[in-house]
Amino acid sequence: MIRHLFKLFWYRKRSNSLLLLEIFICFIAIFGVSSVSVVQLKRYLKPLGFDYDDIYIIDLDMKNRMDIRPDADDGNDFQKCLKVIEELRGMPEVVYVSSVLPDPYGFSTFRDEMSYGGRTVTGKQIEVSDEAFDLFNIQIQRGRKFHKSDNALDWKPVVINRLMVKELFQDEDPLGKVIDEDGKKTVVGVIDDFRFKGEFSKLEPTYIIRRNLSKMDGGYAIIKLAVRVKPGTPVEFEEVALNHLQQVDSNWIIGIKLLSEKRKYMLTMEFTPYLIGAIVVVFLMIMVTLGMIGVFWQSITARTHEIGLRHALGGNRRRIYWQLILEIVILNTMGCFLGTILMLQLPLLGEIIKLPFSIVVISILIASVFMYCLALVSGIYPAWHASKIQPAQALHYE
Repeated sequence: MIRHLFKLFWYRKRSNSLLLLEIFICFIAIFGVSSVSVVQLKRYLKPLGFDYDDIYIIDLDMKNRMDIRPDADDGNDFQKCLKVIEELRGMPEVVYVSSVLPDPYGFSTFRDEMSYGGRTVTGKQIEVSDEAFDLFNIQIQRGRKFHKSDNALDWKPVVINRLMVKELFQDEDPLGKVIDEDGKKTVVGVIDDFRFKGEFSKLEPTYIIRRNLSKMDGGYAIIKLAVRVKPGTPVEFEEVALNHLQQVDSNWIIGIKLLSEKRKYMLTMEFTPYLIGAIVVVFLMIMVTLGMIGVFWQSITARTHEIGLRHALGGNRRRIYWQLILEIVILNTMGCFLGTILMLQLPLLGEIIKLPFSIVVISILIASVFMYCLALVSGIYPAWHASKIQPAQALHYE
């Protein structure tokens, strides 16, 4: 019977070609949304490597903030920043205060190259002061975190994540290794997977460098602070903190925002394009479904004589119904097969489209399931209606 159905498909190839193209395009669209969804879901389920609850980000917007040069600050702004930190530490609600640049869930990103043993890896750079590890609850796997005693060092201690260890050091122990050409940065600790930009960001080689608050380290003042408060601290803390900090320098524009609120905003910004893409695919699926219903209905109408004749010769309604359903399934299978052949080429593109083979296979399965569901929904009623055609209707049709 299957062979017979394929012959019917071939005989009607001209009438089925447009519908086959619609199925193919819809399959590709669902595959695209599925692959992105699977990738983002895998990222979302992985650990961040830090906490965001009960943490505020304070933005110190001073007059020369954007002018970050060795001569950008004569030291006055830096001393005022230290005064801000002292004011914050004196508040009863505050547990930890740390300099942080860039801030979590922010839009800015710093990158730099780290070198060791002839290998060079470009990684994300995060600059923090000593309390950051306790403030963000960043767990040290090996080695140590930053300490006040590091002020006496003539080099900068660095903590790196596991991915940086894998790409830069491979099988070597990274602790105590110098990772820049000037010999000013040395690895003192290793942390687990770490994604400072949020749940939907990909895992990248990352290193955390120490900001020395005992001197104007780097030639510029502090521009962002992270503050951990006690659990249950009311939102009125923001206003109280702003009033305290504004007394340090009334010319500064100081912003304060909960990190959890920044997280919500960032997730919304990143999720919106995927939501728009999903809505477009849903409308495409509706259009394809309506098109399939119309084509199947037209096909059945054109075959009224054939179906009525089968009934007159003793054909079983159930067999006629399932024959028509199988025709729909075969048509859908052809469209999905063409889409699958095309999508299986994606892993071969390598650097152009970095999509793992496992993601491709999962996305193909998801797209196929969706398309078969669409095909069945589109064909059930036309097939049921066709199975009820009586011989008299076929004679009337003639």
